Amino acid sequence: MNPPTQQPIRLETDRFILRPLDRADVTGRLVRWLHDDELLRYVELPAHPSTNDFLRFMRQFDNVTNFLLGIFEKSDERLLGFYQVHTEPQLGRASTEVMIGDRRHWGTNAVFETRTRLLDYLFDTLGLYRVYGTVHARNLPALFNYKALGFTCEGILRGHAVTTDDEHADVYFFGMLRDEWLGRGAADGTEKTGIAAPGEQENANSSRPA
Repeated sequence: MNPPTQQPIRLETDRFILRPLDRADVTGRLVRWLHDDELLRYVELPAHPSTNDFLRFMRQFDNVTNFLLGIFEKSDERLLGFYQVHTEPQLGRASTEVMIGDRRHWGTNAVFETRTRLLDYLFDTLGLYRVYGTVHARNLPALFNYKALGFTCEGILRGHAVTTDDEHADVYFFGMLRDEWLGRGAADGTEKTGIAAPGEQENANSSRPA
């Protein structure tokens, strides 16, 4: 496990940049995403917040061990979503979750591409041993994404989650170990790139901690 860095994170893929959200990024457009029940159905975030509510939410992220990383288009630096990343350096593990609020990027492999880069950072740079996440059983795009990246389904929590429709749903628990990730390219004869398998679909609910 490598010590946490004090340098601001900036991760790049072919199409996107991941960096910490700051106050200037909290626009009316972002807040409107959090008033969209379809976006929030499978994601645990403050419901229907004001701008000040979200700014208070941001304060729990020190961007040293807990990160709130915006996903920005390289072409115009337009925000399309964000990751929450919670690391436990002393235990060598982290959880992540993501929301894509810009519907233009649903079905464009944005989550696969950016999560691939994020996993490289967590395993290669931070030297974590394990990354894990949970996802609602009905969130099929997120289930596909976990499996496409090589995560293992380690269990099912029956009726564990309650959706915004007040319905109980099963939750799948996924995990990835460092050796599995680092050996992934060699095992399947491919390199770790941000290109998803054909037919992958995403939506804004592409993960609960991932």
